[in-house]
Amino acid sequence: MTVPGDNSLDIYTNDIGCVVITDENGELEGFNVMVGGGMGRTHNKESTFARAADHMGFVKKEDMMELMKCIVATQRDHGNRDVRANARMKYLVHTLGIDNFRQVVESYFGKKMEPWRDMKAWKYSDWMGWWEQGDGKLFYGLHIDNGRVKDEGDFRLKTALRVICDKYNLPMIMSPTQSILLQDINPADKGDIEAIFAEHGEWRRCRGTRRGGEREEQGEVASERNEERWRAKRTRRRCVNVLRTPRAPARFALLPSLPSCLRATRTHCTTGSPSSPSQVLRSWRTSTRLLG
Repeated sequence: MTVPGDNSLDIYTNDIGCVVITDENGELEGFNVMVGGGMGRTHNKESTFARAADHMGFVKKEDMMELMKCIVATQRDHGNRDVRANARMKYLVHTLGIDNFRQVVESYFGKKMEPWRDMKAWKYSDWMGWWEQGDGKLFYGLHIDNGRVKDEGDFRLKTALRVICDKYNLPMIMSPTQSILLQDINPADKGDIEAIFAEHGEWRRCRGTRRGGEREEQGEVASERNEERWRAKRTRRRCVNVLRTPRAPARFALLPSLPSCLRATRTHCTTGSPSSPSQVLRSWRTSTRLLG
């Protein structure tokens, strides 16, 4: 479930997705409902595939839970119970089509669904850093590498979270990207929480702030640097594959934009030098150290 415009949880990858619809005063009217999403598949089985959810329609708030029961009942009675790999709702929606699936659900529901309500365009927000949560308090998005909360050397994230929980007893939720959102933070406690993170080696991630309606990301430079390193590593990997395969001079035609520090190696290969492949590879590795 999400709100219009916020697709931070990849709503189209779920069996059932719901979008909150409110009026001009912020009062809940109902929900846009989508069905039939899922990213899973079985290797070498063409009958399994990833699929984005289809828009099913709008339902009023008082009928929401009844509609959910009807969707689940449709999957229960008409879903594939013979082949486990094809048991997901997305395969039933794909087989019937969204219009026929809606008709079956409406036969359980007892009335027609309203058309899908127009919404503003989707965007992705990871909600990292400090944000106002709408009631005068703040919440803080804490990035967790690969979802691993641990103490390792000077980086003591697990201990920092324990200290914050013992001192402030803040509710926490996990994001779809395996990060953590600390909620209900009093603005007066912001500095102390940042100090706790800094004391435990988490200072770099406490600097993402939101000022003047815009979020400042102090880690953008580091992200760009990591992206450059990744691109350089990918280039090195492609060049290694070229050097290890026959007819290397012909293969180099596929790499028109080699880094400048590889030009000597490229010339060495294309001039037919009698050096062995291992010597060429060693010289190439030496020349690429500048790439980090």
